[in-house]
Amino acid sequence: MSIDAVSSSPRAGSEISNFKSQIPAEPATAAPLLTVVHAWRMLCRRTGGQVSRTTFYRWINEGRLNAVRLGYRFMIPLAEIERVIQLSLDGERL
Repeated sequence: MSIDAVSSSPRAGSEISNFKSQIPAEPATAAPLLTVVHAWRMLCRRTGGQVSRTTFYRWINEGRLNAVRLGYRFMIPLAEIERVIQLSLDGERL
């Protein structure tokens, strides 16, 4: 079957239009992600606190701090670190 035969078949047009209807109009914007070290440094700098990196990783492993795993790396959404900073500034424990 040639390419012309496929494009002239009645099914070819409907398959293409079905495919186009599945593509979103605008791509979704992803929240900025920080590496664990960058998020940890931001937390320490903005709160003036002394949180060790080990404690920071423990929070991730215990689920106290939401993180996304990409391959072998953990990435922390900027909104999540902002939440933790605000909790810390308000005097609440994580």
